[in-house]
Amino acid sequence: MTDFASLGIQVDTTQLKDGADALDKFAATAVPAEAATNKLTSATDILSNALKTLAASWVALKIAEYIKDAAMLNARYETLGVAMVAVGQNVGYTGAQMEAAAQKMQATGISMIESRQAAMQLVQAHIDLSKASGLARVAQDAAVIGNMNSSEAFARLVHGVQSGQVEVLRMIGINVQFEQGYKTMADTLGKNVGQLTENEKTQSRLNQVMERGTDIAGAYEAAMGTAGKQILSMQRYSEDLKVRTGELFNESLTVAVMAWSDQLKGANKE
Repeated sequence: MTDFASLGIQVDTTQLKDGADALDKFAATAVPAEAATNKLTSATDILSNALKTLAASWVALKIAEYIKDAAMLNARYETLGVAMVAVGQNVGYTGAQMEAAAQKMQATGISMIESRQAAMQLVQAHIDLSKASGLARVAQDAAVIGNMNSSEAFARLVHGVQSGQVEVLRMIGINVQFEQGYKTMADTLGKNVGQLTENEKTQSRLNQVMERGTDIAGAYEAAMGTAGKQILSMQRYSEDLKVRTGELFNESLTVAVMAWSDQLKGANKE
């Protein structure tokens, strides 16, 4: 005769044993899973720290590059200042007059470095320095026509006046007829064209450029509200900021360069 009470107990006991086995298996698998989770967390922390270190290194590298560029630009600006004074004195201008002309050009959108180069170009081309700011204002409008910054446009204007190349000027909206201008000046001076001096021809070309500049007047102001023109102007802002920032490191750069130069001289002697 079957003991149903005993059978029920046996069944319950079997179920308990199966449940205990299942818990043991779960515990056995949980240990490696926990270890794997800990390893993943550790790897994530290592990766995070590595990325932070990499980012910091990248920032430090970019800062170092910026400082180097700034120091070199300021050194260039300083060198141009010395050269500008020397070139000006050769034709009768004082250092103060040359610097004043450069400052006036900066006020009309010419970069710090380009303004000193432009001052030298003007006196080398035998163009009166008093015309610098007026020519720079023409360059502002011409820059819009030629899709360039004011410094580049000014350099082209000076080159066009100095060389007499009308194509250079037409590319930035200045349409001139130099031969007709020579005739007009010769008539004014009571000469024929062949008797004009080179300085008189240069003055004639400058007069024409200034006159034709009125044809494009206002282009600069109209364009300053556009993103395209602002982007071109940002090049000058960025360069000028580097020149000013580089002044902080100019003395250190000078000392380092002089010391290295002396070492190279000594090595060459040896």
